[in-house]
Amino acid sequence: MKISNDTERKIKRYKNKLNKFFTYCKNKHELLEIEEITHFHIKQYLKQPKSKGLNHSYINTILKNIRSFYNDCYKEPYCLNIAKKVEFLREKS
Repeated sequence: MKISNDTERKIKRYKNKLNKFFTYCKNKHELLEIEEITHFHIKQYLKQPKSKGLNHSYINTILKNIRSFYNDCYKEPYCLNIAKKVEFLREKS
């Protein structure tokens, strides 16, 4: 099965956003296992792009990626889906 270039770019962006989040958790909070991460860490991480003035749509995309990752881990069952506790930001219409 051939994956389109668009799909490859989406996967790359998804992995990039997750890698940035896990690097933040490692460097800022010294968390090495996903089971150690709580919804408070996710909220703290999302404050960074918000403080830089990035729009809510972009920040929600980051949260969607994190939620998707934890949802997949929960299905396995590898860990709890702690990302469900983090609310999306209200986007301007």
